[in-house]
Amino acid sequence: MINKINPEMLVLARESRGMTQKDLADATGISQGNISKYESGLIYIKEEHISNLMNVLGYSGTFFELPDRRYGFGVSCTYHRRRASMPIQELKSILARVNVLRIHIGRLLNGAEIECATGFRRIDCDDHNGDVEKIARMVRSEWMIPDGPIHNMVSVIERAGGIVFRCSFGTKKIDAISQWVGDFPPLFFVNSETPSDRSRFTLAHELGHVIMHSVTTESPEQEADRFAAEFLMPKSSVIGDLQHITFDDLVKLKIHWKVSMQAIIMRAKNLETITPWQYRALFERISRLGYRTREPIDLPIEQPTVLQDLINLHITEFGYSIDDLAKLLYISVAELGELYGISEKPHLRLITR
Repeated sequence: MINKINPEMLVLARESRGMTQKDLADATGISQGNISKYESGLIYIKEEHISNLMNVLGYSGTFFELPDRRYGFGVSCTYHRRRASMPIQELKSILARVNVLRIHIGRLLNGAEIECATGFRRIDCDDHNGDVEKIARMVRSEWMIPDGPIHNMVSVIERAGGIVFRCSFGTKKIDAISQWVGDFPPLFFVNSETPSDRSRFTLAHELGHVIMHSVTTESPEQEADRFAAEFLMPKSSVIGDLQHITFDDLVKLKIHWKVSMQAIIMRAKNLETITPWQYRALFERISRLGYRTREPIDLPIEQPTVLQDLINLHITEFGYSIDDLAKLLYISVAELGELYGISEKPHLRLITR
């Protein structure tokens, strides 16, 4: 067993618990020097230390033997949308938890596959002369989305074969993380503390990343924002609604287009249906009323279904007990409940292999 330990999994387990090497050393009684060497793969983990690490970190021994790897920010498969600067340790912890969830999803997909009508494909911005809006329209067309507002952004992504998971990041500073790794479907992890209107734009933003940014570009965040704006509010459909808008129009437009008042103001500015002066005046009023962080009129929360379907499939079709599921995902029964919960009736969108 000692020779099978994957150092990457030890780092992932520690970071997912929000611990530094010193924290882990203090909690286990193992010297920080040894932990550093274990994580670097310089020495094998002592047999007497393995169970200690398992108990403190809350993962089964087989988790540490997995051949998986960590995927970090700054690579062409992992993206995130955040609001402000965050401590690096906090970012590491959130990303580690996302990597663990990806491993869980991989285990659940071993015995099932997702049926979808369309599918994702990567599109190079350079092939379209940087016309991000054109790419957004192409995706809408390929996914057979009719003109006008998108009524459920989560359903659109799931119908195309993506997986969306709402989870708490423990902070409001980051809205979402997406990954498209190898043979996995595109994965979208959305902060459950993010308001629904912002979540929808965030999902469209992350969708732009996974489709357009397998190759790094000079301004990926701006491109993802442009993609999201056109995807959710196509120019040909929205421009008539944005002519000479007033502050009183914003709530009505928010309900219709299912995006934030601030996104509507920004779209009107970029489409030049309001003047720079009107843009500043509208945002000044937004700030004065305290709407920057929480706007009036909460849109309905769009709940993902595919991941819950996978859990239910294992219970109702494969005969997994709660203990079996916890073992499958290398975690405790308590953590299984915290992360996923259990539903009684699975949907019939997944088929066994």
